[in-house]
Amino acid sequence: MLLAWLSSDIVSIVLWSVGLLALVIHRLALLDVSTATADTLTLETRANLLAVFACGLVLLNGVTKLDVTTALA
Repeated sequence: MLLAWLSSDIVSIVLWSVGLLALVIHRLALLDVSTATADTLTLETRANLLAVFACGLVLLNGVTKLDVTTALA
């Protein structure tokens, strides 16, 4: 029951938006760090890219599960 609810279309779209919002907030929080080296920024950028791809896959899952009906012209 819980797994079916977690994989539903609405929950997937909500999780996508929460995930991207968390990534933006985290990235904006790191802009003020003046002691960051190039290595740590590279690792953060790679981690953020992987997180954006994961959020995109969650969104894709939600969109594919939407029940869309076509209207006749």
